[in-house]
Amino acid sequence: MYQLDLADLSSVRKFVEDFRATDKKLSVLVNNAGLALNFKDTKRQFTKDNFELTMGTNHIGIHALRLVTFCSSDVFYMQNF
Repeated sequence: MYQLDLADLSSVRKFVEDFRATDKKLSVLVNNAGLALNFKDTKRQFTKDNFELTMGTNHIGIHALRLVTFCSSDVFYMQNF
Protein backbone atom coordinates (compact mmCIF):
# COMPACT_ATOMS: atom_id res chain seq x y z
CA MET A 1 0.00 0.00 0.00
CA TYR A 2 1.22 3.49 -0.80
CA GLN A 3 0.47 6.77 0.92
CA LEU A 4 -0.34 9.87 -1.09
CA ASP A 5 -1.33 13.35 0.04
CA LEU A 6 -2.31 15.46 -2.96
CA ALA A 7 -2.01 18.59 -0.82
CA ASP A 8 1.74 17.98 -0.44
CA LEU A 9 3.88 17.90 -3.59
CA SER A 10 6.73 16.12 -1.77
CA SER A 11 4.22 13.33 -1.00
CA VAL A 12 3.37 13.13 -4.71
CA ARG A 13 7.07 12.79 -5.58
CA LYS A 14 7.60 10.13 -2.89
CA PHE A 15 4.57 8.16 -4.06
CA VAL A 16 5.91 8.06 -7.63
CA GLU A 17 9.42 7.13 -6.45
CA ASP A 18 8.04 4.31 -4.26
CA PHE A 19 5.85 3.03 -7.06
CA ARG A 20 8.66 3.10 -9.62
CA ALA A 21 10.92 1.19 -7.22
CA THR A 22 8.58 -1.80 -7.59
CA ASP A 23 9.15 -1.92 -11.39
CA LYS A 24 5.41 -2.34 -11.89
CA LYS A 25 3.63 -0.65 -14.77
CA LEU A 26 0.67 1.60 -14.25
CA SER A 27 -2.07 0.85 -16.76
CA VAL A 28 -4.82 3.08 -15.42
CA LEU A 29 -4.87 6.19 -13.26
CA VAL A 30 -8.31 7.32 -12.11
CA ASN A 31 -8.25 10.95 -11.02
CA ASN A 32 -11.18 10.91 -8.65
CA ALA A 33 -10.05 13.12 -5.83
CA GLY A 34 -11.85 16.13 -4.57
CA LEU A 35 -11.88 18.39 -1.56
CA ALA A 36 -14.89 20.46 -0.61
CA LEU A 37 -14.62 22.81 2.31
CA ASN A 38 -17.43 24.19 4.41
CA PHE A 39 -18.41 27.43 2.70
CA LYS A 40 -19.45 28.94 6.04
CA ASP A 41 -15.86 28.62 7.23
CA THR A 42 -14.22 31.81 5.99
CA LYS A 43 -10.71 30.95 7.21
CA ARG A 44 -8.47 30.23 4.23
CA GLN A 45 -6.43 27.07 4.41
CA PHE A 46 -3.23 26.32 2.53
CA THR A 47 -1.22 23.29 1.46
CA LYS A 48 2.33 22.64 2.64
CA ASP A 49 3.47 24.24 -0.63
CA ASN A 50 1.44 27.38 0.16
CA PHE A 51 -1.33 26.90 -2.43
CA GLU A 52 -4.93 27.50 -1.43
CA LEU A 53 -6.08 24.09 -0.12
CA THR A 54 -8.89 23.37 -2.59
CA MET A 55 -6.85 24.49 -5.60
CA GLY A 56 -3.76 22.65 -4.39
CA THR A 57 -5.59 19.37 -3.77
CA ASN A 58 -8.17 19.30 -6.57
CA HIS A 59 -6.02 20.71 -9.37
CA ILE A 60 -2.30 21.14 -8.69
CA GLY A 61 -1.81 17.86 -6.79
CA ILE A 62 -3.68 15.80 -9.39
CA HIS A 63 -1.82 17.35 -12.32
CA ALA A 64 1.53 17.01 -10.55
CA LEU A 65 0.82 13.31 -9.97
CA ARG A 66 -0.07 12.80 -13.61
CA LEU A 67 2.91 14.77 -14.93
CA VAL A 68 5.48 13.18 -12.64
CA THR A 69 4.08 9.70 -13.28
CA PHE A 70 3.66 9.82 -17.04
CA CYS A 71 5.91 12.57 -18.37
CA SER A 72 9.29 12.00 -16.74
CA SER A 73 12.04 11.56 -19.28
CA ASP A 74 13.58 8.45 -17.73
CA VAL A 75 10.47 6.24 -17.70
CA PHE A 76 7.19 6.45 -19.55
CA TYR A 77 4.63 4.08 -18.03
CA MET A 78 1.67 4.80 -20.28
CA GLN A 79 2.38 2.60 -23.29
CA ASN A 80 -0.20 1.74 -25.95
CA PHE A 81 -2.85 3.99 -24.44
